[in-house]
Amino acid sequence: MIVIADMGATKCDWSFADGSTVINNVQTKGFNPYFYSTSEIITLLKEDFEDKQFDDIKEVYLYGAGCSNDHKKKVVEDAVSHYFPAAKVEVDHDLLGSARALCGKSPGIACILGTGSNTCLYDGTDVIANNPSLGFLLGDEGSGGHLGKELVKAYYYGELPKDLSDALERECNINKDQLLDDIYATSKPNAMLAQYTKFMNDHRENPV
Repeated sequence: MIVIADMGATKCDWSFADGSTVINNVQTKGFNPYFYSTSEIITLLKEDFEDKQFDDIKEVYLYGAGCSNDHKKKVVEDAVSHYFPAAKVEVDHDLLGSARALCGKSPGIACILGTGSNTCLYDGTDVIANNPSLGFLLGDEGSGGHLGKELVKAYYYGELPKDLSDALERECNINKDQLLDDIYATSKPNAMLAQYTKFMNDHRENPV
């Protein structure tokens, strides 16, 4: 039995497979190591994994947001090993996971568009070129976090028509007084802002 996990800043999808057959899928919260320590990740996974036995899992491959250097990979590896003690745990960047899932062993270009965004050139084995991901503050153009940020800015700057502004307040239960508090009080403002993409999708016929 092996496990392949695809982790973003918002959620993590775990597929349990016997050979080429997927036996079970589990979804947990995401845990970017730039925002979480090993102990915090262990606590975050406790609700879903604490009472389960994974002694038959021999290998775990996790591709995650923020797993771009050895230190951050180790943070995640140590947390995952806590729940999969008998498994060899391999952690790598989500961009490599996307490239392998999309292209297999053929070269190509792979992109991620979720809470954050990234792109790469893949040679069939490894990522050989990509613009560095500058994260939520400086990059992630086109991502859910970026689109949510643009919507919130337009709301505050009075650039939304009244019907759309009213709909945003009504459907998302927000107001100007609490919105900034919500964004700056959370440890994951990108994920918080990405939630507004559902509203944008529901109103995508609006030219704004």
